[in-house]
Amino acid sequence: MAISPGTVFSQQSFTGGLGLDSPDQSLLYSNRDLSNNASVSVLMFEDKNGDGVYDKGDIKVPGQFLRLDEQARFEVGKDSILRITQLQPYWVYTADIVQSKIPDPTLAPLHYHFRFTADPGRFKQIEIPLYQTATLSGLVYITKDSTRVAAPGVKLILRNLKSNEKIKLRTFSDGSYYKTDLVPGHYSLKISP
Repeated sequence: MAISPGTVFSQQSFTGGLGLDSPDQSLLYSNRDLSNNASVSVLMFEDKNGDGVYDKGDIKVPGQFLRLDEQARFEVGKDSILRITQLQPYWVYTADIVQSKIPDPTLAPLHYHFRFTADPGRFKQIEIPLYQTATLSGLVYITKDSTRVAAPGVKLILRNLKSNEKIKLRTFSDGSYYKTDLVPGHYSLKISP
C-alpha cells in the first residue's frame, strides 16, 4: 500500500463481544467473548399496582441484590438493570435475593429463592417485583375476674393463606407481639395449641 505525503493512515482492532438487550434496545459491549455464553437481564422494580409485571408507574430499583450458585460477571447499567454475563448455556442456576442489599428496607419480593435456565446467545429477561411490606402488631391477654392480664411467652402461628408459609411468633412480657416485613397477602393468626 502506497501512502502519499500528508495522508494519515490508522488501523484499530478489538476483541470482545457485543450484545443487544432487547427490551430497551441497549447495545452492550464487553472485553470478553459473549457469543459462546449466556446472559440474563434482571429488572427489579417496585410493583405499584400489584400485577407482577413491570409497566408504567412502576419504579426501577437499581442494585446488585442477587447471589448465584456459580461464578458470573455482574454489572448494573445506567438504566438500573442488572446484567449477568459469562453464564454457561443451558445450565440451571439457583439465585437468591439478598434482602440486606435492597436500598429500601420496606421493599421485599414475594420469593427470595428461584431458579432459571441460561439461554445461549441472548439476554434472558427476568423481572422481579418488589412490594411495600407491612408490620403486624397486637396484644394477647387473658381475662381473669373481668380483668385483662398480659399473656407473656404465648406462641403464635402466622400463616400466609396463599403460600401456606408459617411464621412462629412469641408474645413479649407485656403480651405484645409484632412481625415486620410482611408482603401483601391474606394471613391468619392463631394461638399455637
